[in-house]
Amino acid sequence: MDLEVVPQTNLQTFTATIRSEHSWLPITTIASTAIIPGNIPPAQISTQGDDPSPRGCRGTFGSFGTAEATRVDADFSGVDCDVTFTGRVTLTKQ
Repeated sequence: MDLEVVPQTNLQTFTATIRSEHSWLPITTIASTAIIPGNIPPAQISTQGDDPSPRGCRGTFGSFGTAEATRVDADFSGVDCDVTFTGRVTLTKQ
């Protein structure tokens, strides 16, 4: 995931580019990410978006978790056509 700061949001709102290389859901999409209550870790992080599914529908997804200085740990769930999916995502800055 790549994050780009949305200007004039006190480093609390981002545009996220998400790439999945999983064979069931091979997508690249843009999502909206927000950090609350402020931009100092630890903080809560929320991401939501949608994507054109390779199965011919519009998929939606969301995530909620904790953002530390070098790590994000969050749940991840969504719907792709009529199939729901859930899981966890951990991102670590290297």
